[in-house]
Amino acid sequence: MGAHHCLEYPPNDPIVEEYIKLAKCCLSQGGFLVKNTIPGLQALMGLHRDGSKWNLPPDVIEERRLVFWECYTIDIFQAHCFSRPPLMRANHFDTQLPRPSHVSTHLAAGHDRDYMGKDFKFMKYEIVKVLARLLDLTLDVSPPPYERVNDEYEKICAFESSIPFHLRCRDALVATISLYPTPEAAICDSPLPNRRDLKRTFEQFTLAMHVSEAVLFLQRPYFVRAMNENPADPVLSKYGASFLAVVERCNVVTQIVRGLTELHPAVASRHWFFWYHLFNAAVCVGALVLRCPHSPMAPFAMTILNEAISAYSVVTRLNTSSTLDLNHGRLLQLRRRSAAKLSQGSSGGAENVMQAPSYDTSDGDKADQQVDEELLCWHYGSGISIDVESGSGTIDSTPPFLEMLLMGTQLPSEDLMMNQHFEIPLEFGTRANEN
Repeated sequence: MGAHHCLEYPPNDPIVEEYIKLAKCCLSQGGFLVKNTIPGLQALMGLHRDGSKWNLPPDVIEERRLVFWECYTIDIFQAHCFSRPPLMRANHFDTQLPRPSHVSTHLAAGHDRDYMGKDFKFMKYEIVKVLARLLDLTLDVSPPPYERVNDEYEKICAFESSIPFHLRCRDALVATISLYPTPEAAICDSPLPNRRDLKRTFEQFTLAMHVSEAVLFLQRPYFVRAMNENPADPVLSKYGASFLAVVERCNVVTQIVRGLTELHPAVASRHWFFWYHLFNAAVCVGALVLRCPHSPMAPFAMTILNEAISAYSVVTRLNTSSTLDLNHGRLLQLRRRSAAKLSQGSSGGAENVMQAPSYDTSDGDKADQQVDEELLCWHYGSGISIDVESGSGTIDSTPPFLEMLLMGTQLPSEDLMMNQHFEIPLEFGTRANEN
């Protein structure tokens, strides 16, 4: 990781791969990782049980707690990112949180507040608890009641409001107009970004990203439901609040990545999860335009898509990553289709598109099919091969429902759509490893 993030080396330097191979070689000695995951090893070592029960020395107890919670955090973040169940659920361990750091009273921009214990690690572990709860809720085979979803959304917003002043991200707050109707209010309630404090800056932006992605993860199924119920104006749907929450958070994610890239472009380009979440947000707003070109929110969605593409244009010049280049190209194709849809959907809609180029769509369905096939592969790590005309193909991981939405195919039933971990119907495709 040090070599990967060292600015003395170019992005994706071969030495990074060499260190990874050496690390794998060291970990494989003795074969203890052959049949175990990291959470499995934690259980073998007893890290999932709090050390205070065994009268261990205080420093050993704290070390065990820290190791456990860092590993658990990584697992939850990855499970949340890829929409998979976590490897260890909250009711399978009782390890307490590490002792919070004693953060002295923080004085900034006229705010005199006591931040005892609320450092970045503390807030990171708190958001992990929120994400773990969301995973249990959204990956359940039985979709939760919509009232429960609204309750969880309120809890996320409450957590966001509890973030101490020194860890708040100004770019995120300015974009969260449901909480801060004016930029002045957001600026007053957040610290000025400091280019000289790299660590603090990334703490602020990372925490804000996890909060917004939690909202997207929770509300995306109902975002789709709103567009299906009332394509002309999804806000008027029963799930209109979820629709607005997703659009707002897509904009927040975009502003987070844009702001961080402006402050530290070389460093930001090497943190893949920012670009992963930005791509997901861009696909969401692109799907909005494709599905609901008459919606009053479509021009704003197009603006978000253009800003995401601008950020990708910057990072692809800094980081020669094939994945970034590929996703940049996919977003350009998505913009082409979205701009065409927006201009068709409203006579004045195209005027609101920020520098969205005009494309010749005379190729018709054949060109659209090629674009759709590319957009289907938006999920990192997914090997998707689908014939859009026949609807057959292979999928080696569960794709989000937006892939089906972009195809223009019929979405699954309501019960399946509310479950983010639904299985693709057999008539749509078969899984790669299925015999």
